[in-house]
Amino acid sequence: MSMPLSAVSGSIPLQIVRPAEAQRITGLPRSVFYAKQKINDHLYDPTFPKSVKLGARARGYILQELQSWIEARMLERTSALNSVVGGGAN
Repeated sequence: MSMPLSAVSGSIPLQIVRPAEAQRITGLPRSVFYAKQKINDHLYDPTFPKSVKLGARARGYILQELQSWIEARMLERTSALNSVVGGGAN
């Protein structure tokens, strides 16, 4: 018997959001949101959260994965700013 995913990932239960809400959370336009998921697209991002199948015609996204992806973008920004501000003048 397998454990629920929330038990494996921590004490916070996983939450699924539908695509429109995921787009709102990421702040991406609809076209870019879907382009990040298409392997053959120039905007493809292999780190972008994958959707999960909810039913025959319904998909959703794990909220915590979306939040982690956003946090990673924030860390990239901070690293880039630190290298520009303090990295070159030693």
